[in-house]
Amino acid sequence: MPASPYDIITAQDVKLALKIADETESFDEVIDDIVSGVSQGIEDFLGRPVAARNVSESLDGDGTDTLLLKPYLESVTTVTIDSITIAAGDRVFYPKTGKVQLKYTSFTCGLQNVALAYRHGWETQDIPKSIKRGAVLWCLHHFKLTDKNRIGVNSVTAGDQTISFTASMPADVRELLTPYMLAGFGS
Repeated sequence: MPASPYDIITAQDVKLALKIADETESFDEVIDDIVSGVSQGIEDFLGRPVAARNVSESLDGDGTDTLLLKPYLESVTTVTIDSITIAAGDRVFYPKTGKVQLKYTSFTCGLQNVALAYRHGWETQDIPKSIKRGAVLWCLHHFKLTDKNRIGVNSVTAGDQTISFTASMPADVRELLTPYMLAGFGS
């Protein structure tokens, strides 16, 4: 499976942490799958996109001069209200909060009358280091389990056949990611 454009880290980052030579391709497919799964898991946990992507959507206008989108906003390309495009100089956006504010007008009340195009999430080089570190650690955890052919199993006792399963996200990863979690999201 090829790497997803929304992966937070690369297979090379994981190989480096595992001390696997870059020429070794025997684990590439497994690592690519783990990286994509972990990247999606992190975005689900945080309740926001991490890796930048272009988004176009229609929203309901509420009569105020402000719309709140999920942070992190990289850029806001277009804002259209009732088929009228708002000039870039007549609007401002706040990347860290996801707030889009109009200077001289309002998002008139209406159903799906506001069209937005924006870039959401961090560009690869700007993703916070603690999020990247959390992604690498979670990938190492999954790789370790995959490598031992016991995916999801933390320990096995032969005597009374005790099997315990790992949590979906290791505690150290959760600790690194929690500061970036949006209120009302996550587990």
